[in-house]
Amino acid sequence: MRSSRDMLIVEAGEPEGIYLAPFDLEAIRAYREREAFGNTYRKPRAYGLLTADAVAPPFVRPDARR
Repeated sequence: MRSSRDMLIVEAGEPEGIYLAPFDLEAIRAYREREAFGNTYRKPRAYGLLTADAVAPPFVRPDARR
């Protein structure tokens, strides 16, 4: 069993670009099973609020550029 907590996925150079990185899904699942919190506190139902276009008071502005 590997015990590294190194979260580096890919190390890229200075230029901007798109870099591909392989993911070992079985290793990720194994890590989440033994990690103290795993996905215990995830709340996927709440994530939609982060990407919603709706603007609610008091944040409604007549000069908004949406």
